[in-house]
Amino acid sequence: MLLLLILLLYRETPIWNSAHCLLLHRGPLNDDEPYLKSVVLHQWLFGYELPDTILLLKQDGTLWILAAKKKCEFLRKAADSIPEGSPIQKIHLLLRNKEDNNADNYDTLWTEAGFSENGSSGDNKENKPHAVGSIVKERANNATSGGILGPWEERIDEAMEKKAIELVDAAPGLASVMSIKDDDEQDLMKKSSVLTNKVMKHGCIRKMEEVIDAEQSITHEQLAAHVEEILEDPSKINLKVPADDVASCYYPIVQSGGKYDLRISAQSSSDALSHDIITVSLGARYRMYCSNIARTFLVDPPKKVSETYEILLEVQRRACRS
Repeated sequence: MLLLLILLLYRETPIWNSAHCLLLHRGPLNDDEPYLKSVVLHQWLFGYELPDTILLLKQDGTLWILAAKKKCEFLRKAADSIPEGSPIQKIHLLLRNKEDNNADNYDTLWTEAGFSENGSSGDNKENKPHAVGSIVKERANNATSGGILGPWEERIDEAMEKKAIELVDAAPGLASVMSIKDDDEQDLMKKSSVLTNKVMKHGCIRKMEEVIDAEQSITHEQLAAHVEEILEDPSKINLKVPADDVASCYYPIVQSGGKYDLRISAQSSSDALSHDIITVSLGARYRMYCSNIARTFLVDPPKKVSETYEILLEVQRRACRS
């Protein structure tokens, strides 16, 4: 997978915003933000999260990694077994040094990135800022995290103040690269989709049918909680999936009674479920690969509502075909 990333960098495609190199940092662990670009990238590259780690990817095909001892040991096998003919020339592992607070390691990265003492590119005859690709939105948290990243981000900030470095956003480029899925990834996405569909069919719809048929009362939050429990433990609907491999992508969204919020930030309310027009949105994550499903259920709808819904479905069908 990393080969594709480097090949795209070699081609100097616009997705990297003319960056001379890429700094692909991973900040501290944060369970509240599982979809950070760096989290997804590290899972995509290594199948593992490497928090508080600096990755410097150069156009010459070399990758420099600064990390703690345990992470370097984890990456050693990859560094020592680069296939012949690979565009990756070498993977350099820099071991965290607490004695000098990584001063020598930072100097090495600084030089390898092509910066001179004042931060600019050594061969930059036009004296333009050195363009460096970074996951810009995550820098604020990295700068205050301490560890390996904190002092490094401070050094980058100082060079930016001198207008020696220009940070360009590499996030769109990373998204473009990671959108290309190999066979294994496509299989994981299919399994995630199957799981989402089965939870909707055998967990959510079945529960709604029971509530409606028995004329019971249940709130949107209670139905969402029921679905969430199944997403976290599919054995509740007799699916044999390892619990460690699955999770809910987001808290399910259930709405009815004429109050509908179509934004992705919508929440299931404490209002009672109305037996009229019910919308449900849920998603399963299988081994870090997510899928989503959203459905509208019409309970004894007026003819006009049914006709309007059929028109909307036809519009969607035609849009998908165009």
